[in-house]
Amino acid sequence: MYKKLSIVLLFTLFITGCDQVKLDRQDNENNEITNRINLCLGLKSSTDEFNVCFKELLGITNPTRVILLELDKEIATTRWLREMSQQTRSILKNNRIDFETISLSKKNLIIDFPNPIIAKQALEHLNHAGIPLTQSKNQLSFPIQAITKVYNDDIEQSIKIFDYRLKQYLSHTTIRPYAGHYILILIPDEVDNSQQEIIQQLGKIDTFEIRLAYHDTDTNTLLSKGTIPQDREVMYMQDGQPILVSKKVYIIEKDLMDVYPHYSEQGAINLGMTFNLRGTQKLYNLTHDNFDKYIALVVKKYTTSEPEVLLTIKVVMPIKDGRIIVSGAPELKGAKNFIEAIRSTLPRPPLSIIVNTTIK
Repeated sequence: MYKKLSIVLLFTLFITGCDQVKLDRQDNENNEITNRINLCLGLKSSTDEFNVCFKELLGITNPTRVILLELDKEIATTRWLREMSQQTRSILKNNRIDFETISLSKKNLIIDFPNPIIAKQALEHLNHAGIPLTQSKNQLSFPIQAITKVYNDDIEQSIKIFDYRLKQYLSHTTIRPYAGHYILILIPDEVDNSQQEIIQQLGKIDTFEIRLAYHDTDTNTLLSKGTIPQDREVMYMQDGQPILVSKKVYIIEKDLMDVYPHYSEQGAINLGMTFNLRGTQKLYNLTHDNFDKYIALVVKKYTTSEPEVLLTIKVVMPIKDGRIIVSGAPELKGAKNFIEAIRSTLPRPPLSIIVNTTIK
């Protein structure tokens, strides 16, 4: 028995060690590339040395417009940790778990508990809520892998948004992550688009709203008679059918934390959404006060003048935990499209353009 336990423990340590070596190697490679980028940036953009430096770094063989965006890791980390701190306080309070202090720094969140038993109890609740803390005696904190995932998620989210936007206007555009916290956009020089137009596309935003929907109303009749109630307005579903929704907006994109595919046991893709602390409270109030009514998920794309109702959901109970899983709706055959549409409205990570030039 002891030999088996020792082997398992040794194997676990070996795997953990491999993961750490992999992380260290990746960090070293990213740091090396970052140093080379800074070296190139130190050269004047009008000089041949600047072009040669980036040409060699990126392996460019044809005239190419290069746009390099950098994620501000400190701001991204601080913003995420602040949100996690708020979520953690709420979960501990709702489950009546005592804690001593919650310390928030630029690099981590540390929660102190009276003893390891309470810390373990808290860890189970927090992990179940999707907060990836780990335990050390009577403390909980985030492992380095969780912080790294924040950068990766921010970069991935931005790439999906930029890829969707730019490829509608530019063919053969390459958009990819680069050295951990950069986004590299390569556009063939022969593409006829102005620099200003490209930057505008990167800066555009879509909006997301949750409103009340009124399925028990004959919207077409109200439209023909011109008798739309003052507190409501007409929007349109994806199939072109009109629907009456409240003018009041209850939840917006800044209340969202994530939008993701949720897979059922049968493998069907459902729409999953989680909300931040502010959004969780708004969602609870909305669903508590409007039992047996419908809410509408509304997206307005920057490319269109009118908002569109993606789908409507019937409120069957108050939602306390800030999570929505939408399944069974006929419209959800296009769940992936809905997920991408709503995800494109999420608050964008703190990115700045550090290179925007044509390299020949």
